[in-house]
Parts: sequence; structure tokens; C-alpha cells
Amino acid sequence: MIFKKGNVPWNKKLQKEHFCIECGVSFFDKQSKKRVYCSKKCLYKGLSERYTGRKITEEEKERLRSYNYNRVFTKEHKENLSKAHKGNKNSQWKGGRRIDKSGYVLIYSPLHPNRDKDNIVREHRLIMESKIGRFLKKGEIVHHMNDNKSDNRIENLQLLTKIEHAKLHYKDKLQ
Repeated sequence: MIFKKGNVPWNKKLQKEHFCIECGVSFFDKQSKKRVYCSKKCLYKGLSERYTGRKITEEEKERLRSYNYNRVFTKEHKENLSKAHKGNKNSQWKGGRRIDKSGYVLIYSPLHPNRDKDNIVREHRLIMESKIGRFLKKGEIVHHMNDNKSDNRIENLQLLTKIEHAKLHYKDKLQ
């Protein structure tokens, strides 16, 4: 086998030479896999022929290729596309409420001044802000008194400074 630049196997295992059924280009793959296309471009062309049940002419292939690969969107069109699927307009929308790995309840709030890069704010912080009537300051922490991070009842929340919060947890570790 002659290895061309870019076709050299990545690992020491024996790889088999295949030929793309769409364009005829040779490519290398592990013997266990049964790939018949060299790229996604060839795969999509081959599948479109297979599912329509007719052979696509060269003119149609060229038209499809130019439409799919040379498509240019205006800036306004890109913005409209991104707005069309955000928030409650998305088919996967579940109300903007979810629980993260740590157990905190997260709320989608794109206009909140203390949101993160994904426009998310922790629910216990929102509840405390509504109780005190202002946004939380940088050094303020909302503590869950029963250590259940998803229990966001106002009677379970306590507003502390970073120092007070650290002392509280340090005192718990000493006991």
C-alpha cells in the first residue's frame, strides 16, 4: 500500500483501504468498520440518491453542492435565526428551570444583572432578592440552613457575607 499525505493510519493497528462508492477516492479505516463513504459530503449525496429512488443527474448534484456549500447569510438573517430558537420558542424548552450537578435549581433569566454567560441565575438568589427588595451585592451569599440546595423556601434561606458563611461552615467542621 502506498500512503499519501493525510491517509497514513493513526495507530499501529492494521488498517484496511476502502474506496468511496460515491466519488471513488481511497481512504483508510479500521477493518472492523464498514464505511463506504469517504466524507459526510459523499454520504449525504449517496443517501439522497438512495432515499429518493432515482439517480440524481450531475446538474442536480452541482446545484445541490453549490446551494449547500456556498450559502451566505446576511447578518440580519443570522440574528433572526438565532432569535427564532431561543428561550420558550425552542422545541426543547422546559420552562427555564433545571437542576445542575451540584443540586442547585437554575432559572433562565437573560435580563438579570448577575446572570452567568448562559443567562442563568440560581433560584435561591432570586428568592432572596425578591424578599429584600434589591439585587444581591458581590460579597453576599445565600445560605441553605438545612443544606438541601433545592429547598428554596424563604424560611430555609439566610443572607450572609462571605466571612460569616465561611465561619459558619468552619464551625460545622470543628464539631
